[in-house]
Amino acid sequence: MTDTTSGANVSRSGHRARSGPCPLCGRRQHDRRYRRRASARREALLRDAYDPHSGLSLRARAFIIRTGGYKVPFGYEVSHEEPLYTKARFERCTLDNASNMKTQQRTVHRKRHMQCGDQFHGYKREDYIHLR
Repeated sequence: MTDTTSGANVSRSGHRARSGPCPLCGRRQHDRRYRRRASARREALLRDAYDPHSGLSLRARAFIIRTGGYKVPFGYEVSHEEPLYTKARFERCTLDNASNMKTQQRTVHRKRHMQCGDQFHGYKREDYIHLR
């Protein structure tokens, strides 16, 4: 869409469209749905697999090492410590790196994001309604 006064490209959300790659991550554009970096997830998986104090079981650690970090073991998820929704879509690339990710059990990850979990109050969302 083109702005009639300046002739600049303006997206539907009101932000001006960027020409050229993102100065933060080098991607050409940030889509409506942010695509997470698989290389960062793989790096976090391998880091946690080689760390004996990461909280992973021996079986999960062996699985990650055997698959080269390309697959997540059953019952585990890779979570962002600071959730991506805390930044605007075009700034999410600053949070999508291995230093912000942690491999943890699925049940633990889900509890952290539930109402009154530690991430719920630490990183509030505008669309959450607190019922308690």
